Amino acid sequence: MNFAMSFLNDCISKGPTVAELLIVETKNQELSKASRSMFIQAVLEIDDSILEVQGAPFDKVLNDTEVKSIISSLGAGFVLVPGQNLLGLENLRYGEIIIVTEPTNEGRHVMKQVLSFMHKYMNPVMSAGHVYVVPSQDWSSMMPEEFEAKVMTLETREIVQIPGDWTIEEILDSLEDL
Repeated sequence: MNFAMSFLNDCISKGPTVAELLIVETKNQELSKASRSMFIQAVLEIDDSILEVQGAPFDKVLNDTEVKSIISSLGAGFVLVPGQNLLGLENLRYGEIIIVTEPTNEGRHVMKQVLSFMHKYMNPVMSAGHVYVVPSQDWSSMMPEEFEAKVMTLETREIVQIPGDWTIEEILDSLEDL
């Protein structure tokens, strides 16, 4: 059994041209699971215990439970160091990776660490335009219908693509404006 399966509520579709992964804070996972299209939307819950990625040794990053869940769920591998790319975009399970957090300290921490990890160890995924964020809102006080419209429904949702050629500092600074 794949390690991330305990955290991942997968979708039925297995093609990256259709399937998308929503990375959500643990406290919002019930709302996300209830609102999703089971055919195309997978939900991966990430706890705010995710490691502070920037500056952490590589072995510590790879031993973090939340990081393991991301790697395993995406199915594409990771980049060790520049020039040693073990990441295969052809194995990426989801065409869109959408990060959904609240505007709390915990939510900002989860968003920052997921983006920092992906920028450092999965940069080809970002460079190929697969990573998005939902502007932070207080999801827990929202009615399920409103959450569904803003996050889950393809025609009405509000997501922002992360530019693949930005530095991590530019990415994190841009989140302040969302």
